[in-house]
Amino acid sequence: MYTKLDYRSGCKAKLQFSISSDGEWTVSKHIIDHNHAFCPIGQRHLLKSHRGVDREYLEFIMLMKESGTKVSDVHRMLQKQAGGVSALGFTKRDAYNVLETERSKTVDGTDSNTLIGILKKRAEVESDFFFDFELVDGVLSCFFWRYGQMKSDYERFGDLVVHDTTYRTNKYDMICAAIKSVFPGARHRLCTWHIDENSKKHIMHLARR
Repeated sequence: MYTKLDYRSGCKAKLQFSISSDGEWTVSKHIIDHNHAFCPIGQRHLLKSHRGVDREYLEFIMLMKESGTKVSDVHRMLQKQAGGVSALGFTKRDAYNVLETERSKTVDGTDSNTLIGILKKRAEVESDFFFDFELVDGVLSCFFWRYGQMKSDYERFGDLVVHDTTYRTNKYDMICAAIKSVFPGARHRLCTWHIDENSKKHIMHLARR
């Protein structure tokens, strides 16, 4: 079970308005006492309330990514063009997040949506967790995830395990069902080349006896 970190301090400071029937705004309540230190001016652009990716930026980032440019390179260029990340209004992580949100809108299939939802929840509560995925014609084609221990292990040992797209593809017996209904009269044969190759790997020691 993953528990989301809670940064709330119970601060009672607030600014409350009342709106009259003619649309006039009036301050009805103002509590100025805070129970925490203020965010330094130089870090205010990092606050969630101060960040956001405009639609124009999003479309530009998507276009550049489709052209083969890395999101990190696009963000670096936009940051330099705007005069710094504080002037740009969003971080590199924000760019990745908004792209993931857009892509998740086109993913079809219950399993795919569930998977992406789980990965997103872990990314929210684990600072070292990272994931990404790719779509082909709106269908999930591949995905990648990494948590803190994986990163640490890779830095120490350099080993990597990769599963191809056929890994556990018959979990729900979908392939067998399709063959049975679409090709009911098909004859199934074993390839002699595969038999020969597998025999060399698994029973060659018996042939030597």
